Amino acid sequence: MKLAHLTKIKTFESSKRFLIKKPNEGDLIILQNQWNQLKILLHEYDAKKGPSVEFNNLSEEIWVQANIVVTGIENSFHSYIKYYTVIAIVLFSSIIMLALISFAIKYFIQQRVEVQASHDYLTGLFNRNYFDILLKRQLHESNRNNQNVAIMLCDIDHFKNVNDTYGHDNGDKVLKAIAETFMMTSRASDTIIRFGGEEFLIIASYQNIDDLMRYAERIRMNIENTKILDLNITISIGIAICDHSGEVNKVIKKADTALYTAKENGRNQVILYDNIKK
Repeated sequence: MKLAHLTKIKTFESSKRFLIKKPNEGDLIILQNQWNQLKILLHEYDAKKGPSVEFNNLSEEIWVQANIVVTGIENSFHSYIKYYTVIAIVLFSSIIMLALISFAIKYFIQQRVEVQASHDYLTGLFNRNYFDILLKRQLHESNRNNQNVAIMLCDIDHFKNVNDTYGHDNGDKVLKAIAETFMMTSRASDTIIRFGGEEFLIIASYQNIDDLMRYAERIRMNIENTKILDLNITISIGIAICDHSGEVNKVIKKADTALYTAKENGRNQVILYDNIKK
């Protein structure tokens, strides 16, 4: 029988979450002192999140399985979700098994709440609430890689007519299809956000303006060439260049002005704020 190791999981939220794992292939044993530490952990968690659970004394080998999730944001602004597994077996009672399953469910619910706070439920994209963090992260990464950052504010043309004519269910299908097209067209370094309603925002890194404009045109054309519910869907895009001052409202206002100009000029086009005659 192989001996299990108790390893501390480093997380910004708690210093008292533990991982029990097999060092290699083979059976797993939880020793008395390890089980006591795990019981303390569960009692502390339940004291904050729910009713306490009962524990039997360890008189035989105990095996249980449960998944726990650790989420957070690193100092480099990278968000992460990490999954860990606690494994053991109950031979004499189901109480411990139920306790750890309950423990896993609580972590799963907590993780879902955190995801819902940062993601749009319909498209699965990041939502506006998370924009500031994402922009700071991309500015940080681009600065390290000697790149520039721009935001592309994209709006579906005549989307209200789609909802009014074909219903909101079909409108949702259009939104999901456009989100998928954005994801298929975007690069690994880009961040796509559903900014609200029929508006999407792309945080894009680039080397020069010409490459940025060609990229935006490719996005626009891919949307135009994608058949969604046999409708001819197009988007207008307003682009603003970000500086490293972190003035989020200022760059959003510029992108919005460029988007408004694209709409006024006939829609289905890309406008760079710096090219607008002041």
